[in-house]
Amino acid sequence: MTRTLSPSLSRLLVAGASSADEVDHVSRWLRLVRLKLRRGSGGKPGLHLRVTFDFALLALLATCSGPHPAPHSAIFLFAMMLLHELPGAVWARALGRFVSVSIRSSGGQTEVAGQPLSARGRLALALVGNAAIFATGHALCGLARNLHSPMLAQAGRLYIFWAAVQLLPLLPFKLGSLLRDHVGHRIRVKQAMASFGLAIAVLLKLASHLQTPLVLVAFAIWLYACVRELWDSIARARDEALDADGQLTQIRALTLADDSRRAITLARTLLESARSAELRARAREALAWAAIGASDVALAHDATSPLSTNLLDPHLLASYLTISNRRRHAIALLEEAGQRGYRSSESVRLLADLYFREDDREALAALSDSASDVLTEDELSRIKHALATPARRASDRPTKA
Repeated sequence: MTRTLSPSLSRLLVAGASSADEVDHVSRWLRLVRLKLRRGSGGKPGLHLRVTFDFALLALLATCSGPHPAPHSAIFLFAMMLLHELPGAVWARALGRFVSVSIRSSGGQTEVAGQPLSARGRLALALVGNAAIFATGHALCGLARNLHSPMLAQAGRLYIFWAAVQLLPLLPFKLGSLLRDHVGHRIRVKQAMASFGLAIAVLLKLASHLQTPLVLVAFAIWLYACVRELWDSIARARDEALDADGQLTQIRALTLADDSRRAITLARTLLESARSAELRARAREALAWAAIGASDVALAHDATSPLSTNLLDPHLLASYLTISNRRRHAIALLEEAGQRGYRSSESVRLLADLYFREDDREALAALSDSASDVLTEDELSRIKHALATPARRASDRPTKA
């Protein structure tokens, strides 16, 4: 799209957090979607670093407590996790992607906007990060011998140990996490059980070292991650019996066929039967679309509220705004989405319908010219027919809020 946002429409989306968020989630949703658009494939390349509060708290707790506090170890921990993610982040940034690196209590995580990386590419980046950690660890050990520094020797051993455990095909280590994403649910359960078993075995073996705060915190995080993964893998295995993909396809077909009430019933049934967080999220998304198709604002709001940012896209939010009589907000969102490279046939059709409802002939004509590669010939001809109809009188046009 080439049409630019007017200042008034831009201000509708730039509004910051307010107390209204507690009553109506729309302001928060708009900010999240706009942030997602900026980081998407249509946005400018960049590198964003975020350190979570839980990492900072646990790192300080583990290194500053006990009989021998060592606050400098927190810096080594942060540098280790950052260095593990840095090669992949820099490579993706060089390819023109927007990259977000998060340092969390469970380790580092890199999110690359746009098309997801292949399994081979993710493995290569993980191995490069591991090699960087391993080389740094050896360099620190060598430097410690020359400077006779116990602090650097301890940091070097920590780096080498971290690089080694990341090569285990178990969770929550890097190689294990990559394998988890490419195996069936039943194998995933076995992997989670083996990971939990290893954590318990190591815990019993090193029970005498738990008095060290850093070791205690590390084991606590490891056990928590293993228990959570085991629980989630069992839930996913139980969901296999539901034929979730078939049910979701049927719900979508019913929604598109204007049989939204039946789609709502099926989506609610699937949501009640789902055990895993992933399937519950997909069922809520299907329920939100069915509710939008039925113009049920309250149900659409309730179904959309728990959705993560990954599932909350401009088309879904604009559709919700449309049935909520917030057409100007929907238009502004779709216009910005188009400018940032987010264009689908569904979102363009919705924007064309909104322009027609607002009787904005100039914007509709511009959209028709710029979206010829997205819309079908039939859809383009219908827009031309709409443009050929007599314009409504000013008194007949909808009042803009």
